[in-house]
Amino acid sequence: MLLGVDGVGPKVALSVLSTLTLDAVQRAVFTEEPELLSRVPGVGKKTSQKIILYLHDRLKPTDALSKIAALSDKDSEVLAALTSLGYSVIEAQTAIQSLPKDAPDDVEERLRMALQNFTGK
Repeated sequence: MLLGVDGVGPKVALSVLSTLTLDAVQRAVFTEEPELLSRVPGVGKKTSQKIILYLHDRLKPTDALSKIAALSDKDSEVLAALTSLGYSVIEAQTAIQSLPKDAPDDVEERLRMALQNFTGK
């Protein structure tokens, strides 16, 4: 599907799929977060917006996706903080998904708990 986007060739499509999980791509499309896609090497702001616009009507949401699309703003902030610290998007998403359901809503506390996943404590 990515190859149907104007300006996305095989190299960029492969880069997107090797950098982000399929769930992350779908979440970026359904929550309209081009900044998540623009973290992929070779994908700029305009290309990420084109990908979202092209895929938005073509992807069908599933039950599993409804949870992903519901990723809160606080988790988006934690994701941004982890990637700015040098962790890959996949590593950051894994750390966020491993947070307990009863984790506090405080962004700083969620970030601390996510960082603990990397240290193994």
